[in-house]
Amino acid sequence: MQQIAAHTRGPLPNIVSTPDSIVARKAPRARGLPFLGVMPRLKRAPLALLTTCFQKYGDVFVLPTPKGDIHFFAHPRDVEFVLTHTGKLFGRSERAKSYRPIFGDGRFLSEGAEWARQRRLLQPSFHGQQINAFFGEFSNATEEMLDRWERFAANDEQFDLVREIMALTLEIIVRTMFSEKNRDDGRIVAENFTVLLEHIDKEWMRWFPRTSLFRSQNSLRFDVALATLNEVVFRIIRHGRRRGKGERDLLSALISAVDQDTGKPLGEHELRDQVMSILLAGHETTANALCWTYYLLAQNGAVEQQMFSEVENVIGFRKMALADCAVLPLTRMIFEESMRLFPPGWAITRRVSEDTCVADCKVAKNSTIMLSPYITHRHPVFWDKPEIFEPMRFAGGRSDTRHRFAYLPFSGGPRSCIGKGFALLEAQTILTMIAQRFQVVIRPGVTATPQPMGVLRPKGTIPVRVVRRKRQPGTCKP
Repeated sequence: MQQIAAHTRGPLPNIVSTPDSIVARKAPRARGLPFLGVMPRLKRAPLALLTTCFQKYGDVFVLPTPKGDIHFFAHPRDVEFVLTHTGKLFGRSERAKSYRPIFGDGRFLSEGAEWARQRRLLQPSFHGQQINAFFGEFSNATEEMLDRWERFAANDEQFDLVREIMALTLEIIVRTMFSEKNRDDGRIVAENFTVLLEHIDKEWMRWFPRTSLFRSQNSLRFDVALATLNEVVFRIIRHGRRRGKGERDLLSALISAVDQDTGKPLGEHELRDQVMSILLAGHETTANALCWTYYLLAQNGAVEQQMFSEVENVIGFRKMALADCAVLPLTRMIFEESMRLFPPGWAITRRVSEDTCVADCKVAKNSTIMLSPYITHRHPVFWDKPEIFEPMRFAGGRSDTRHRFAYLPFSGGPRSCIGKGFALLEAQTILTMIAQRFQVVIRPGVTATPQPMGVLRPKGTIPVRVVRRKRQPGTCKP
């Protein structure tokens, strides 16, 4: 790792502009095939490619592709510079814009003044008090899932953890967003979102642009899935408008929101774009992070037992309350450490708006910049033994001693995830309630392989069974 240390020693100021008088250093260039560059490896195994290049070249390197050079930065200082200047020097990349058919002009893709307007409209819906009001839905939906798991436990029946957790987080977002319990809608949303994301990721990794004269089978499946999802979302929005005020869900808050400059509410298509963004961020990211958490706990039995002890000592087997979350630090740290090793948003890309320098390397206008929390979360300068699962990294004030952009599972800067508080409370609630009743046991020999799509999900299934937890003497509280 000597090369990495050499790249990070001493201050390397980021330069907002690049006058001709400034001589920028040349970033090392990854070796690739003629014309194709590293695109075949980036398409086949992006995490392996980034890891290999980071170990070989250090904090800064260039990935040549047929679509142009990708400038990669791993050091938290450079990550901070890019993310805090997003909207000024750095805009949405080609990869991000490929999601426009799904998310439209919602906050996920909007920029500049339009993004700021949408952020103002949405912010009140994600304040702490509003999020705390959703705790009841988190716990009720989780309890219903655990009641179903009783049958699995009684029959020693194996099931797919990914499918169950994905269904749970989708049920939660449907309830908190729409105040509805409709498993059919939830199933339709889950199935079609997967089709959309798989198609977008495949298209972005294409070596050459697809001609508009030819529609592949995958493209036709995408069209059908998008039309189906639009039908469900527009129907729910119309239902939300008809029922009027009184509900405390996210959709009602969006319908009631009024632009302070124009005095106008969101139109139907604007609502649709916001709903799509929240649906993805509200279930896909949290579900995958939870699946990785259980995979890591299965490999670290001592940590799992410490979690059980914490839950028994604080709650026992009574019904969990919102106030319990503040006194379950290990449960939260376990989830935070899981997101360090397997961050849902594994890659962040930006388009350069004007010639500039990052880490004193020149980056030309219209180039693509890539950041990767997956790599930055493993930076040896900021993380001791970075491949080891160690939740105590987040204990006490230890996080205060690290660079604030060394850990960014929710991105960072002005465009950091608006739903961070929602996700953390939801995950801690689910982990705690499952720990009260069951131990999740992954089938021996199962290895979960990361699949970097729109989010970092486990490839395929994670077959598990659940074992009822035994009540320990003295743990039951009145």
